Amino acid sequence: MRDVILLVIVVSIDCFAAALTYGLAKIKVGIKSAAVISLVGSVILWLSLVIADILSRIFSPETAQTTGGLLLVLMGILMISKRLIRKFIKEKQRGFAAIFLDEKKADLDNSKDLSVKEAFFLAGILSTDCFLSGLAAGLGFSKVQKISAITLNFFGGIFAIYLGLFIGWLFSKRIKNVDLSVLDGLVLIMLGVMLTFHI
Repeated sequence: MRDVILLVIVVSIDCFAAALTYGLAKIKVGIKSAAVISLVGSVILWLSLVIADILSRIFSPETAQTTGGLLLVLMGILMISKRLIRKFIKEKQRGFAAIFLDEKKADLDNSKDLSVKEAFFLAGILSTDCFLSGLAAGLGFSKVQKISAITLNFFGGIFAIYLGLFIGWLFSKRIKNVDLSVLDGLVLIMLGVMLTFHI
């Protein structure tokens, strides 16, 4: 259960970070939009766990868990490097690249209110990490852990979104921007090490 909670935290950090950015920019996210983001993330997580289940049948449980752990460590390193990538890529990027670099740009019409359509677009960006994390962690998960991860991810995603919005609105006058890529990466590395060495 501990590994499941850590995975959900990793996946939810992206939702929290995006919502925190919206809160700082005072962009509203309705319950329908939040549900869409969380639902898309859960579906992508389910898909990654299904693929992980197929791959785990090819390898022994120990090999699958070690491989998944090493992949998570690699992802964590790449996640931390995302912060550096954001600094070197130009701000004039559009489409998926622009939203990857700045979540606020998912508010395409600049209405300060994220619509369901815009939420779906944003969810596609956030789900990239969700898919890779689920695929890597799922190699060492049991069926019960996988079901628990999907369920917790949906409700955890909604909670993370509104927690991020609340904190963002609370500190909007003091903080203008935030990047949690390093925290996201560190949690991934920690989970990866735990799976690799069967801690």
